[in-house]
This record gives sequence, structure tokens and C-alpha cells, in this order.
Amino acid sequence: MRWISRGLIGFLLIYLALVVYTNRAIFFSSFDSTYWKDKFEHSQWVLPLSVRTIGDDGLYLWVGYRLIHGADPTLINAEAPPLGKYLIGSSIQLFDNGYVYGFLSTSLILILSFALSQALLRNRFLALGITALIATDPLITSQFPLTMLDSIQAVFFLLFLWMLVRTGKRNARLLPLLAGVTLGLFSETKFPILTPFFTLLGTAYIWMTYRSVLPIIWFGCGIAAGYILPYVPYFLMGHSLLDWLRVQKWIISFYRHARLTPTWGSALANLLVGKSQNIFSREWTTASHWSLAWTGITLASILGGIRSLKSKNIRWMLVTSIALTTIVIYDVVPFWTRYFVLLLPLLYLIAASVIAPLSKKLQVSIIALFLCCNVTASIPILFPTPEATVNQIAYNWEHMFFQDMYKDITKNRQTRWDSIDFRTFAMTTFADAQIESIGMRVTPTTWQRFVPRQMMHVAVTYYTRNLGPFTEEHDIPLVEEDGRWRVPWDWSMMIHDLTVNRRLRTTIEPARRGGLLASDGAAIAEDVPSDMIWVTQKAINPRQEAIMLKYLEGIFDGKIAAVYIHQRIYGNALTTIPIAIGVPPLPLTPMQRKTLAAFPGITLTPALGRFNHGSAIFDVGGVINTQFTECCSRLYTTTTYGGQSGAELEKNSILKGINGGALVMTDEKGNIVRTLLEVNKKDGQDTVR
Repeated sequence: MRWISRGLIGFLLIYLALVVYTNRAIFFSSFDSTYWKDKFEHSQWVLPLSVRTIGDDGLYLWVGYRLIHGADPTLINAEAPPLGKYLIGSSIQLFDNGYVYGFLSTSLILILSFALSQALLRNRFLALGITALIATDPLITSQFPLTMLDSIQAVFFLLFLWMLVRTGKRNARLLPLLAGVTLGLFSETKFPILTPFFTLLGTAYIWMTYRSVLPIIWFGCGIAAGYILPYVPYFLMGHSLLDWLRVQKWIISFYRHARLTPTWGSALANLLVGKSQNIFSREWTTASHWSLAWTGITLASILGGIRSLKSKNIRWMLVTSIALTTIVIYDVVPFWTRYFVLLLPLLYLIAASVIAPLSKKLQVSIIALFLCCNVTASIPILFPTPEATVNQIAYNWEHMFFQDMYKDITKNRQTRWDSIDFRTFAMTTFADAQIESIGMRVTPTTWQRFVPRQMMHVAVTYYTRNLGPFTEEHDIPLVEEDGRWRVPWDWSMMIHDLTVNRRLRTTIEPARRGGLLASDGAAIAEDVPSDMIWVTQKAINPRQEAIMLKYLEGIFDGKIAAVYIHQRIYGNALTTIPIAIGVPPLPLTPMQRKTLAAFPGITLTPALGRFNHGSAIFDVGGVINTQFTECCSRLYTTTTYGGQSGAELEKNSILKGINGGALVMTDEKGNIVRTLLEVNKKDGQDTVR
């Protein structure tokens, strides 16, 4: 068996090297504080309506950076305890890379799993086998490059168990104290929903070991010390214990009012058959990180729990009780698959205890079988197809998140532009073209895992504010670079023939929508002279901002709420370019013009607005943007707006007008290189209801 053990050690080292190699683009990158600051400040955490969301891993990366540079841990992402985020920040401080934290914390899971297995099984081969199974588990494999809190929580959890199972008559103070400290630290990595149960089970185990209250007191003191210790920087900032208690109360209140309902039975179903219930949609979906080995270790753990009760071995009773209790708790709370990072090492350990009495040959066969299952499930994680990158590029392109799209272009293309220039050129081009919305259609493709260069075909529809849409089709190459799929970007991939030396130019001949008239010729609904209201973000006076937004909300009769206008201005716009907010339905009064002029950053340009005089006889109806969705603006033009209901909808074909004009591409001398859109002006016709 010695040669098999050595083989397992070699296998583990090779697998860890493979993890580093396939994630080399991440592990050998430098932390970009400017990017992550921008990402956080434009995410859902700061702008509630933002679709530029930041995941938990990105959130913890940025918050960890802030905390290690002295930020108050109760002012940023306070609902999550600070310990894990301090450790992520320390990784950034030491390595200029937060992802090293993920590799180190996940590697510690393997080391502690081996130590715990040795302490309980006294079998080097089985301990190594368990460690290899945990390392190759698809969920654990996925954690190596992540800045999540689950891995470090598992580290403290395994330390807690290791300290407990090593307790004995000669360690009545030290080990219970250390076990308590590690449980306290465990509680300071994520919301401590499991801590009360682990405390009770740990207390029962210490009592059965020592038959004395004193070790339990040491255990309790350790828990308190470990829980408070990560808040030392908070206290050094001048906060009191009472302030700290208020924070703990707020955290509890936050989770009580989180409006997330339990996913009943989802955890057990996930373990057994790889199906879990989505917290938000409530639909049952296939787990992305699941191995057939999970079924085996779950059934073995149930058997192991029964055997431990019969044998009355308190160490195994502790381990199986904690494992099975955790499954039950996960079954009655809102559950994510990643929570199993904590549980899986225990399930593999208990499963090993079940096969321990079997022959060596059978043990080797079972471990080899489970290893095959895990490695097979981990290959898609280590060697992904371009699909996820394609989806992300399409999403960023569609929402004009070019600062995020920049991360997915090849390194040699990144040397041509920095991220700011890249985004500025794209956004300026779209502003010149008056592009307000983008529709993306990616042609379904069977992506290959080990083909280094592949192609995505996209049809991109650009919706302009005044001239309507135009569509372009592009073949976008994807290449594998440092274990990551990237695009060798060229601006002609966005719009054919576009280069950094070319610009788009829009000319408009405004048309009008026909008037809806009563039988006596009086206008019931008509286009009237109005103004497009523009806001330049950089010019806004922060002290007047809230008043300005509320006033604009009133100008539009509440049809655009202040929070939506705020999103329009700050969600994804260049700070120096005026942003079109909308056209009020009525001409502005002299007083309104004077008030708007008093707000720095607001400008007006002539435009036509649609005014509805109303009728007591019939439903006049209204108009709506029929070409693209407007969440945060009201950019009325007859080209993009059509009848929504009532007479406006009934007579739409007659009333409808079309703006004239052209969208052209010019070279650096102003010569027209290409015409993207050319439309003849057509005014709508007046009609009687």
C-alpha cells in the first residue's frame, strides 16, 4: 500500500499544479483597484436599479481591499462578518492578487482534511484517499480561484473539529479553549446560523470527554474571544462595545428581513441526484458542480451515523452528528450549492470510515471509482468551453459595459488601449450615433473544449434615438490565452469598417406625429414644441442633486421617477457627455426654464413633445417607445414612439411619422466612408377620431 500512498501524493501535487496552470490568467494577474472601485460603485450595491451586477466574489474582493486599507467593517457589506474579507484584503496586500487567497484557503481545506482523517482513522492510505477525493471534487475545484467566504469558513470548521477530537484528560484547558476560538472565528466568516448547533454538540462532546464544567467554560470563553477578535480594528477606530452590539443586532435584523424563503429539501436532493431549487425562481435545476460520488458519500454517511450510535464511539458520534445536522439545517434554509464546501470533507471522511473494515483491494477500488467520478466532473471546470465567455461578452456588449468587456480581450490588444480609452472610444462612438439600446443575437454553436480558436457569430441590432435601428452581423474569434477564452478585439467587430480614427455622425430632419382631432377640428393629441432635457454628470452640484432629481420628476409628471433619472445619469455614462433624459409633454414655462437653468449640468435643446389634451367622450390613449425599452428616460420622437392604447393605437398607421436624416461614418478628414442609415422624412397625418 505504500506505493499507492506515494502515488496519491504525486497525484495530489500534479492536480494542484494543474489547477494553478489552468487558472494562471487569474493567479498571476495584478489587482486593479480602479476597475473594482468603478465596478462596485456602479453595481446593485450602490445603484439599486443597476444591471451591472457584482457577484459575491467580486464584492468581497473590493471590500477586502477597502478593509485592509482602514475602512470601517460595519459600513461596507456589514451583513457579512469581516474576518474572511480581511484575509482577502491581506492576500491583495501581500501578493497584489486577491485570488491567491482562494488557492491558499482551499489548500488548507485539504491539509486539515488529511490531519482530521489521520486523527480519526489512523490510516495513512485512507487519509490520503480522502484528501485526493476532496481536492478533485468539482465544487472544491471551483473554489481554488474564488474570493468567496465558504472556503475559509470550512478551514476554521475543520480546525474546530480537529481540536475537539484531539482533546483528552491532559488538555482540559488548552484544547477546549482553542476549539472554542476556532469556532468563534468560524462564526466570523459568514452569518453564524450553524454556530448554536455546533456549540451544543461541542459542549456535549467536551462533557462526555472530561465530565467537568471547567473545560466547557474554557470552550465558551474561546468562542467569545474568537468571535470578537476580528473586530479589533473596529474597536481601535474608537467604537464601543455598545456600538458593536448594535451592529450585531443590525446583522440579525438584515437576515430576518431578507425575504428569502427556505428551499425545502434542496440540500439533500442536491447531494443525492444533483438537483436543487433556485432561491429566486423556485425552479428545480441541475447543479453545476456535482459528482456521482456525492450520492455514494451521502448514503455512506447515513450508514456511518447509524453505526456510530451503535458503537457509542463519541468521536464518530460527534462527526456524524455535525454532518447530518448540517444537512438538515441546509434543507430548511435558503440554500446555495456552494454551502457544501463546509460539509463535503466530513461526508468523505465518514464514507471512508464505512469502507475502512473492507479489504485493501476493495478500498482502493472504491476510492479509484470515486476519483474517476470527481475528475470527470472537474474537467469542465478546469478546461471550460468558450460558452461562459461568449455569454458574458454578449451581455456586456448589449448593456454597453465596455469597461467589463475590456477584461475579455487578448493581452496584445490590451496594449493598444488602456481600459479607460477603450470604453471612452466605444461610448463616444455610440453617443455620436445616438445609439440608445442594443439587441444581441448569438448564433447557437456547439462549443469545443480543447480547440484553441473558435468563432462566435452575432447579429447586433443598434437602436438609435431618432432614426430607428440598423443591424450588423459579425464573426468574432475567440482564442484560448493563459487558460482563459479571450477576443482579439478590433473595432470593426463592433461596427464594420470602424477604426479609432473614424467617427460616426448623425444628421436629423425632425418629423411630427399627426394630430388626433375632434369632429370640430380641435386637437385632442398633438406634437407641440418642447425641449429635450440633458444632464451632464460631471457638472452636477452634489448639494443640489437630490432637489434637481425631484424637480425633473415633477417636470415629467412622475412618469420618470427620480430614482430612474439618477440611474440614467450614473448607471453607465461618460461623465463629460450630456445624457438625454427626455422630452416633457408640454412646452416648458418661463419659470421652469429659469429653475432648470439654475441647476448646473442641465441643458436644453429644441424637440417635439406629445401632448394629450384628453377627452370625456372616448379613450385617447397614449404613446410608448415601440422600438426599445426605456426604463429611465422618455426620449419621444415620432420614429421610435407609436400608439400604446385607445385612439392613438387605433389610428397609429395614419398618425405615424418618420424622422429623416442619416448616420454616416467619416474618416479623420471628415469624408464619408460609409452610410449606416439613411431615412427620408415623412410627417404623420392629422386624423379625426
